[in-house]
Amino acid sequence: MSIPATDRVASALSLLREGKATEAETLLQEEIAANPTSGTAFQYLGIARTQRGDTNGGIAALQEAARLLPGNAGVAYNLGAALMQENRLSEAPTARSSAVTL
Repeated sequence: MSIPATDRVASALSLLREGKATEAETLLQEEIAANPTSGTAFQYLGIARTQRGDTNGGIAALQEAARLLPGNAGVAYNLGAALMQENRLSEAPTARSSAVTL
């Protein structure tokens, strides 16, 4: 039985809070396939990938979230944190300062 699109992101967020990043990523990929303009799904996909150790994949998802949700402080903060984790320090201050400004 599949989860309705409206519940996938909420279910994925619950899984992330439980430390189940791989399961959350599966739901988020389903949501993105159904709704490719869901900035929220891309944001949580970035967090899930980063949590499971795929920081570069997380950065890519968070960059897409930033494109879809311009001005979102949470996206900017998480993108900046992921960039710092990958030692992409020249890019991180721009993302993190956007979060503070917002």
